[in-house]
Amino acid sequence: MGEYSYFDNNKRVDSTSLNNNTDFSGQPGETEYLNTVFSNPGAIKPSNIVKNLTFAMSATLAAETKENFINSYLNFITFDNVKEVLKGFKETYGNRSFLSVIMKSRDLDIDVRIRLAKRIFEVYYNRLRELGINPADFENKINKEFNAQKSSWLPANADDLDVYLEKITKKCETLEKFDENAPNGKIDQNFGQGAAGDCWLIAAIKGIAKTPKGKELLNNSIKANPDGSITVTLKGVNKTYRISKQELEKGKSKYSYGDPDVRAIEIAIEKYIKDSNILGIGNPSNNFKSDTEGNTSSLAFYLLTGKGDMSIPERMVRLPIDCWFSDEQIDNFNKPNHVAIVAAAFKDPVEVPGGILLSHHAYTVARSDANNVYLINPWDTSKEFAVSRRLFKEFFNQIDEFDL
Repeated sequence: MGEYSYFDNNKRVDSTSLNNNTDFSGQPGETEYLNTVFSNPGAIKPSNIVKNLTFAMSATLAAETKENFINSYLNFITFDNVKEVLKGFKETYGNRSFLSVIMKSRDLDIDVRIRLAKRIFEVYYNRLRELGINPADFENKINKEFNAQKSSWLPANADDLDVYLEKITKKCETLEKFDENAPNGKIDQNFGQGAAGDCWLIAAIKGIAKTPKGKELLNNSIKANPDGSITVTLKGVNKTYRISKQELEKGKSKYSYGDPDVRAIEIAIEKYIKDSNILGIGNPSNNFKSDTEGNTSSLAFYLLTGKGDMSIPERMVRLPIDCWFSDEQIDNFNKPNHVAIVAAAFKDPVEVPGGILLSHHAYTVARSDANNVYLINPWDTSKEFAVSRRLFKEFFNQIDEFDL
């Protein structure tokens, strides 16, 4: 960590003591120790950011002094080290996320907690700007969540913030992997969900596009025009929308990244939903909502193909295993032109190798085998990850599926 120390009754205490989890809080030299930390170049290593920020959070300093120290340390967190900082916090706090640790801390005022948590998001906002993406839609949603946390009388909850962080992280990672090509009237590039809450739609597009009939159907529904615009035909309702080049470019901040033809479909469907009350959209007696923020994949099936069950079955209670998904139904996921989108309600997040299972989030079912079901997260549709059949049955309790 560097050669620095503080003095306790004239006794030198080396910085290496901190590596052994020595508790300095409340001791005479803690202010001197922190001042030395902030002036030491070695302190900006990710591991030391975690240790010293943890120390500053728990130190028994006056509130103003503690806030000043933490504010100073925020500048040490950059895009180059943020992943290591987040990983270090998780290891230090027994697999709890950085945001969970910060937002539930009893040693910090709520304003300080929010400022510290916001710094992580600001690092990613800045990276999106460098990649040519306006992060305004992310910022608005995340700030809304912070405001709700601040005004709530309930204990702070970081679950939704963790989801936003995972989402914005994935967007940065994927944008760095490839350059977006011009629209060509085909869905032939990787794509992933943007800031809009339309996992139901991105998962449905991926589910349809991965089947032979579905890919042909979607490609026949989009036409690239010489001026850079795209004409989208929603076959289920026989509606056509011309999405301009400017709309496609502006939509990068809100809608999906990657294949611009997918983004054109998103914009067209949002236009249709906002402009029309057909199918009872917006009627409380139906399952559909009046915009693309959190709808059902069965609506996407119908609009894009004219097929699909218009009534999504929802099971909000915990059912015994095999009462919701049978092995026969899971085997049907392998049928050539079968499309299935699954989701869960009221479940705690589950991390699995290569992915994460979240409540109120849609996943495309790619296939199954004797042991596993393979899913695609709409955050990055280029990847599959496996969950065991048993976990699949235990976790998921909602499905939209049909045969093309």
